[in-house]
Amino acid sequence: TLEHANRLIEDSHQTKAKAASIQDLYRATPRLQRPDTPVLHLQGDDEEEREEAMLLLQRLLRGRAVQNDFYEGKERCHGLIEELQSASNAKDANKVWEPEQKKAAFWEKQDALVQSIVDGMEGDVIFGSLDYLFKELRRQQAMAKVNALR
Repeated sequence: TLEHANRLIEDSHQTKAKAASIQDLYRATPRLQRPDTPVLHLQGDDEEEREEAMLLLQRLLRGRAVQNDFYEGKERCHGLIEELQSASNAKDANKVWEPEQKKAAFWEKQDALVQSIVDGMEGDVIFGSLDYLFKELRRQQAMAKVNALR
């Protein structure tokens, strides 16, 4: 039985080795070498290539001319472009200052509220003082009338 177990273990090692060697074969397959594509040279190909080269050169020159036109237009309108950019920057600057303006407005409202409370308190004190003085004046006048009648 021990011999039988050893044989099973050896067989499993051999099957693993075979599987590994098959995987190595798949990995080691060389890439296919394809032959170069044949080129057919006809009479007149040189002339066609020359025409294509001339057309390409013409397109390049036209493209460069258009680029030059754009550049000249940009240079002509440079002042306008700067003015528009400065106007845009000014709008952005206003957006930056808006929170600070809101904060300043908030503190102005707070100051106005405190000032109104202080003014109300002053008014109450002045009212009380004037009311007392008015009543005292009436009392003094009444006392003067009583003294004049005696």
